Amino acid sequence: MKGFIFDLKSQGEKIKIVFKNKTQEKTIIKKFPPYFYLKKYDKAIETVPEIKEIKKEKKENQVLYKVIVDNPGSVIKLRKDLKEFEPIEANIPHVYRFLIDNNLYAMRMYEHNEEGVFEKVVDEKIKLKMASFDLEVYNKEGIPNAEKDAILMISYCDEKESRVFHWEKGKGSEKEMILDFLSKIKKEKIDVLTGYNSSGFDLPYLKKRCSVLGIELDLSKDGSPVNIKKGAFSTKADIFGLLHFDSYDGVAFLNKIGAMNIPKKDLESVYKEMFGKEKLDVEPWKIWRMWEEGGEELKTLIQYNKEDAIAAYEIAKELLPLYIEISKIIGLPIYEITRMSTSQMVEWILIREAIQKGMIIPNTPSEKEVKQRMMNGIKGGFVKQPEKGLHEKIAVCDFRSLYPTLIIAYNIDKTTYNKKCDDYNVSPKGHRFCKKPIGLIPKMLKELLEKRIEIKKQMKQFKEGTNDYKFFYYRQWALKIIANSSYGYMVYARAKWYSREAGESVTSWAREKIHETIKKAEEDGFKVLYTDTDSIFLKLGDKKTKEDVFNLVRKINKDLPEGMELEFEGYFPRGIFVSSKKGERAVKKKYALIREDGALEIKGFELVRRDWSNIAKETQRKVIKTILEQGSPEKAKEVVKKVINEIRERKINLKEFIIYTQIKRKVSSYEQQAPHVKAAKKLIKAGYKVKTGNILEYVIVQGSGSISDRAIPIQLIGNKKYDADYYINNQVLPAVMKIIREVGITEDELKYKGKQQGLNKWF
Repeated sequence: MKGFIFDLKSQGEKIKIVFKNKTQEKTIIKKFPPYFYLKKYDKAIETVPEIKEIKKEKKENQVLYKVIVDNPGSVIKLRKDLKEFEPIEANIPHVYRFLIDNNLYAMRMYEHNEEGVFEKVVDEKIKLKMASFDLEVYNKEGIPNAEKDAILMISYCDEKESRVFHWEKGKGSEKEMILDFLSKIKKEKIDVLTGYNSSGFDLPYLKKRCSVLGIELDLSKDGSPVNIKKGAFSTKADIFGLLHFDSYDGVAFLNKIGAMNIPKKDLESVYKEMFGKEKLDVEPWKIWRMWEEGGEELKTLIQYNKEDAIAAYEIAKELLPLYIEISKIIGLPIYEITRMSTSQMVEWILIREAIQKGMIIPNTPSEKEVKQRMMNGIKGGFVKQPEKGLHEKIAVCDFRSLYPTLIIAYNIDKTTYNKKCDDYNVSPKGHRFCKKPIGLIPKMLKELLEKRIEIKKQMKQFKEGTNDYKFFYYRQWALKIIANSSYGYMVYARAKWYSREAGESVTSWAREKIHETIKKAEEDGFKVLYTDTDSIFLKLGDKKTKEDVFNLVRKINKDLPEGMELEFEGYFPRGIFVSSKKGERAVKKKYALIREDGALEIKGFELVRRDWSNIAKETQRKVIKTILEQGSPEKAKEVVKKVINEIRERKINLKEFIIYTQIKRKVSSYEQQAPHVKAAKKLIKAGYKVKTGNILEYVIVQGSGSISDRAIPIQLIGNKKYDADYYINNQVLPAVMKIIREVGITEDELKYKGKQQGLNKWF
């Protein structure tokens, strides 16, 4: 059978594997006893009950003692009990070890022959059958309690259909509805079950309700239970043979690494940002009432639930191919990949490479070591602060994968640092790195970047948007994510191959390259407006053209090491750079640019903050767009004046004034009575439950007392009116003034008090 390793788990000395393709699936059992090593040995060790066998082996010319046991749990116990004998490679999970030792990769195609051997075959596109689901639950007290609050409906969506399983008072039951939903998952032979925040809410809630109702939550391929694991930052659901993929986690991951920029990660906002589509939105506190009222209200709720599943499905459909490709690169199952940071992804590639080379895997650093590393920071890349204000005719160039290419060019790695060799590179910090043999991270990066270049060539053969194009697009994106995480791994405090010397050498060489680039640009008559680590912003003025920029790029590239390249990133007719406070120089990563096609690039403004109302964010966006498109301070001023008038005249929907703040600890533990704390206390007093991690939605309303006293949760807003002066003076004006002051507009002008004398001209 030809197929791919989809899932696997430990069963004592054996590994249970789900091996599948588009039409077939089988379970394969492989014997693979768990093991680890000891650096030291004492004959008394052999009497430890958990140990089956001890063998001598050699790694890096050291004699090691391989301790073989009969179940993975014994490894966890023995690495503590035998601490004095210096255990190593004792924290590699059993299934990971099986894959790495056998040079197998999850999600890659193999022929499983009659002798039980996996033989690699040509890679093919992998298609998984996916369905999404979403729950609506009874929530009269605000936060539902799975012990007593019923699931009202469950929406379902796959590539063929979308529907809602539901019940009403006197029509059907919650238990029948859940059983119908579970039967549907089994009948359709779903490979991937997705949802939006489904590991944090929907699956744990469904599992608890099944327990309360006496239902078996039968989702796995072998009858094993759904295992909900609560981590430090998130909750994961483990279902053997069925991948649970939470698309919320995928969005959060891409946001974190900068591949996306979606400030508000609720389903409605993400769906609109990714696809430009609106979906029905229902305030959560209205759900129980709509269900009880029935009729048209219930129909609206059912439609809302259905659209939630459709949106979750479409988001997952976009993100899952990326995780498939990352899984192929690292070689671990997708389920494991979805819980990893990028540094952990890099580390597992390095562990695989090191094991295949017969190297000893360093132990995970102690907490003491981690703290010491974290206290010893590393100087980053060079930043030339920009000149604040509005600028025209800007060209931006950046070094393609600067840190990765530096690592490759100078063979920067923990394994090459200060080793005995005749030929070496010396960093500007004075650290020596042998030119040969190639280090672990440089080798990994060279392979990743070469593969990405080849895949991008293949991608160009297909029309953008086609399935073939997307296949190669996701593959090159996965390679880029891991390659760009290599430097971060070097200086990650918990890394097995952490190296401060390597990390600070990378940044020192990067500073050297950007200084050389600035010098050559200025010698060619360019005004360097701004630089940041690997980017340079050139102001062309009236004398320079884009062709002059191309000539400069070619000149600089002639002197760069092999593999390094400065690229022309784009031309921008206008850009605005702002300061953090009035009168200061502009600050890094706080600017907005407009491309020739009208697309905006915005960095560092409140558009990415959740604790600003939408009216403030939207006004800021309009101001930026107007200034950059038209270059007119007066037009931007009129935009703000119009918004202020509409706020005063109450022409704007109340929803635009909602402020979102997360409750980060118990409400009772807050000492300062900030607006969101007061709003939370009002909710609790009204009978709602408020827990740590909840996003509180409130509006500042008219009335007496402090701002905090007038912070009203949206659930309790009733007929109260928003405080127009608060939103003008504390939200809209602060959001726009840091931009608009750079073009000579004062706050007094926006408030109709006239322009003061002595201000600099905006240009």
